Amino acid sequence: MLIEVWHHVLKFKFLLGKRNRRLDHLIHTRVDGVLPYYALKQRRQDLGFEGLDIEVKKRRDIVERSKTYTRADIQHLGDGAYLVQSQSDPIKVYEIDLDTYTCTCFDFPLISYCKHICAVQELFEEHEDAADRTVHSSPQVPSLSTLNYLPQTSESAVLNLEAPKPRVLAILSEKLERLAVRLRRPRMDPSNLPLLDDFVVALDSMLADTDNGTVLPSSQHLMPNAKEAGARNIMMPGVKTRRTRAGDPAYGAGVSSGGKVMAKKAKKSTQHSTVSPASQLPPLPPPLLLLRLFYRPLPNYTHSHHRLLIFLIRIPLARQ
Repeated sequence: MLIEVWHHVLKFKFLLGKRNRRLDHLIHTRVDGVLPYYALKQRRQDLGFEGLDIEVKKRRDIVERSKTYTRADIQHLGDGAYLVQSQSDPIKVYEIDLDTYTCTCFDFPLISYCKHICAVQELFEEHEDAADRTVHSSPQVPSLSTLNYLPQTSESAVLNLEAPKPRVLAILSEKLERLAVRLRRPRMDPSNLPLLDDFVVALDSMLADTDNGTVLPSSQHLMPNAKEAGARNIMMPGVKTRRTRAGDPAYGAGVSSGGKVMAKKAKKSTQHSTVSPASQLPPLPPPLLLLRLFYRPLPNYTHSHHRLLIFLIRIPLARQ
């Protein structure tokens, strides 16, 4: 499958969808076109301009830079609100709200995380582990081994869902989706079935207290791709266009040298060619038939009659 995908990329991206080339041309394309393209792509990914691991690298850099902050740089306002002084500009102060998990700095919208939030979590929440305070951290969700301690059917079984943090809800939904995928597998330990019954009771209690709205998100009305060509020209490399080689059966794409001139001459010859009116006349009878028609024994047959008969016989012979 990967070989077929790579053949498709090589054929339609680098060879421009043309017919099969020679082996030396294919090697030239791979050395001078394919390898520099992917080397530059890897270089951009290493520098942080492209790639799926940019968020991971950015997060590691944030954790390292957050260690330069101290408690003197942070002011606690109460109710999860903090003021963090900027290290690059002492006049600037950034506002942090841990309840909504937001910061007013310019780096926060990139990955919804910044060094100021990391420093506040490191210095003012000592009871939590530093590895569990990131956006992808796991809250204290009971595992399958501890589900037997959950109450069965009582009002205390309803979990406290008053003003939860958005990141906690996102993490909880991800874990529930992961658990749903694992439960669909045929391999299942029978010893965990009683624990799953308790877990179902707890989920029913949570569903009873939450909103029973639609599961699917609200529909988004997107604008049509009216400027798709312009965006493609900016984001994607330009398509290489070359003139076809006339007279070359391998790279000429069927174009022959002087083909246009010959086509024009053939067109002119067909336009100016006319049919002669003599060819449209009906066929004449053969001379022997004329002899039988005109040569009759006449009583007063003279030499002038003989000359007229010879003239009439020569006319069809000249036309043929």
